[in-house]
Amino acid sequence: MQYDWTRKYLVISIPAILLFCLSVTSAYAHGEAADEPFLKDLTVAFYNVHIGPTDIKVGDPVTITGSLRILETWPYTLDQPQTAYITPVVPGPVFALVDRVINGQPAFGSITVERGGTYNFKMVMRGRNPGNWHVHPGIAIQGTGTLIGPGEWVTVSPSATPFKMNVMLLNGQTVDLEHFGGSFVWWWSLAGFIIGLIWMIYWTVPKRTVTRLAVTAQLGANDDAPDIGLITPEDHKWMNVLAGITIAMLVVGWVWMAAKYPVRLPQQTDRFAPAVE
Repeated sequence: MQYDWTRKYLVISIPAILLFCLSVTSAYAHGEAADEPFLKDLTVAFYNVHIGPTDIKVGDPVTITGSLRILETWPYTLDQPQTAYITPVVPGPVFALVDRVINGQPAFGSITVERGGTYNFKMVMRGRNPGNWHVHPGIAIQGTGTLIGPGEWVTVSPSATPFKMNVMLLNGQTVDLEHFGGSFVWWWSLAGFIIGLIWMIYWTVPKRTVTRLAVTAQLGANDDAPDIGLITPEDHKWMNVLAGITIAMLVVGWVWMAAKYPVRLPQQTDRFAPAVE
């Protein structure tokens, strides 16, 4: 009788679960209304924010302008604002940022900020993926997180031409960042994934060291228990092989990168303090 009830319950619940999954709608916006009141009232004030145009095609620009002030009432429970990054807040890489100016100065990365400072910003980004996207300005402050300003819906329509983002490198070569180096990243990531997958399957399928907790819990910290076949010298040999392959991949990758890209720009090595207004 109990078995029949269980079977009936499963038969009824499976369609219900499928119906529920199919009826789930997409999440909209970024939940800025859910921020704690002290974050919205005591940290940063955004004003004169304008986002436009709000109806574009793939590849067209959208400009975000406005000002923000880091308030003197900054909560003592948060890290003091020192390093920050003013950025568009969008749902994933659906836009591509192409220009950013803060207080009249180009800002390619993070900046140093202070309480009471006012920062006028202008950010230009291009539509990358079609859709209806919620766009905000935001400021990510080290030790605190990202605080976002007022948002606007931006509709990105498909274009007759695919999205491209051509930039000139330091060596004078022009490349399309949308596809540049993509195949190498894909194959390199796949190689690392395969090594990790082999390691995981080795220790969970034939060895099952994870599921033998009743045995492993009774062993000492440095006891491999080779006498009962838990971890044998053969296992050590194959793990050394995997470790050697991983190290070889890293060395080959470093050498290949140095040879193929002799001219490189260090990332985020300098920050500046915009003139406070």
